Amino acid sequence: QICNKSGLSLLPTGYATLMDGAYLFYDSLKYCTFWTADEYGSGQAFYRSIFVKEDYISAGVGDKDLMAMPVRCVRNAE
Repeated sequence: QICNKSGLSLLPTGYATLMDGAYLFYDSLKYCTFWTADEYGSGQAFYRSIFVKEDYISAGVGDKDLMAMPVRCVRNAE
């Protein structure tokens, strides 16, 4: 589990792709990946990956119909 001062706790689940009607899972325990609310064209969206053993966050674009990742709902503090 990844947790920092902000209180955001994440499990390193990696991601999954859909191939021939079945999901294939990749890189669990290496990083957590989740969709953002930002779309990129038709049927695509940005995602972020937060690595467990590195101080690194990556960004990418994925096809929403072919990739599976968790969604984090975060609200602004009031």
